[in-house]
Amino acid sequence: MISIKYFKKINKFTIQLKIINKFLIIFNSFGFFKLSLNELKNINNDNLKKFIYLIKNFIYSTNYYYFLEIYIIGLGYHILKKKNLLRFSLGHNHFIFLKIPKNIKILSKKNTFILLTNDKKSLKNFANIIKNLKPLNSYKEQGIYFKTDILKFKKGKQVKN
Repeated sequence: MISIKYFKKINKFTIQLKIINKFLIIFNSFGFFKLSLNELKNINNDNLKKFIYLIKNFIYSTNYYYFLEIYIIGLGYHILKKKNLLRFSLGHNHFIFLKIPKNIKILSKKNTFILLTNDKKSLKNFANIIKNLKPLNSYKEQGIYFKTDILKFKKGKQVKN
């Protein structure tokens, strides 16, 4: 489970609701959300929960930034950002290149980097792709992990004296 933190991006918040050609359109300073009025007539409990979730997600995504800290541990493990690509050096005999989605910004410092975006779903997906490149090894203490992960390491072989 990824625990994602957020902080408020702007203090000023405005929403406009308009009905244009049988569509309910919700405008914000960063985008809009369009819904057919025919769909609103046929709403039951499940659809209502989905509708409320979509509206809530739209409002949060335009007013909040979500961020996630990712750590890389291991001798020779590096990450390099060039334009819209991430280059990973994770102990393989080749580099791994990963394209950065347009809505995600990356701040990096040595073996720590922060993913910053206003879309929670794309942040989770991209973070999981990165983590699956080199999951944390429970014996060697090497790999990629999130700041919110609980680290559990195992003992190696016992030496008999």
